[in-house]
Amino acid sequence: MKYKCCDALLHKLAINPDNINFCCSPYDNKLQYLNNYNGEVIDIADYRKRREYYLNMFKSGNIPEACQNCFHVEEKDWDEEIGFKFISISSRTKCSSCDCFYCIQSLGKPEIKKELNTRQCWDIKPIIKELYNENLILKDCIYIIGGGEPTEFPQDELEYLMLVGLMSDVHILILTNGIIYNENIAKLLSVGKVSLKISIDAGTKATYQKIKRVNAYDKVMTNIKKYSQAAKNNPNGIVEAKYIICPGINDNLKEAKAFISKIKKAGCKGLEVALEYSWFNSNKNNPVNGTLRETLSYFREITKNGFGNFGDADSWVASKLEEK
Repeated sequence: MKYKCCDALLHKLAINPDNINFCCSPYDNKLQYLNNYNGEVIDIADYRKRREYYLNMFKSGNIPEACQNCFHVEEKDWDEEIGFKFISISSRTKCSSCDCFYCIQSLGKPEIKKELNTRQCWDIKPIIKELYNENLILKDCIYIIGGGEPTEFPQDELEYLMLVGLMSDVHILILTNGIIYNENIAKLLSVGKVSLKISIDAGTKATYQKIKRVNAYDKVMTNIKKYSQAAKNNPNGIVEAKYIICPGINDNLKEAKAFISKIKKAGCKGLEVALEYSWFNSNKNNPVNGTLRETLSYFREITKNGFGNFGDADSWVASKLEEK
């Protein structure tokens, strides 16, 4: 039976500090599962009931308000097997190693940043164990570990998540700023159980410092080289770079070309290009012109050659570049 739906509802779980959602796209509203969440073990019966409720809405053509106009919703025959192909773990908020001006948690405000860096967070391990006990982790599931900054997670928690990856069919994708080098991550890269996505957002030190508000560009590039060296003999150990386009700061061809040149020299196997989230959500219905259009076109050609993608924004970028 064909109907409009989304793979996130069927097979994804996004675990955040205060809530659990069925999806985690930064560009859209979130279809929420639990609000006012504080680390409790998930009530699996309740999860199944809530999932079934939303699934029936989609099947009847009554698309939930949070999902309307989302470019992830599509019409096709869906696999309704209960279980998770993707689990996004962003339960911690600490990121003291940099201070990105676009951070969707701190909103660029020092007082919020301080609170996030000192906040006491709950332990993810019992939640993951319960999902395994209920046989809800599907084969080749991907754990997407973000935050916060994963290399600043408590050591036992990060090691547990990586151990799960090493001893199961799970593959781990770590979203990191790349400032803190982690030997255990390098070891798992070498055996193909971890992939890294390192957000750099710049091709020059000056632009990096404007965006990240720390002086760590050289350190990040050195760490990328070290991680890439660790992963070089295993095709499943992937080191990618991320470039979040911030209009007015890094949306020019000079910066974009410098970025591509440097990440290729450092050994990256690919990239993800994104749009700065607050800008996107305010401007997604407007025409794209000028240097931003040139930069998007440049990256579009790079991704067409198989080196990367636009992630959640792929269909939006394609449609904007088709506009006259």
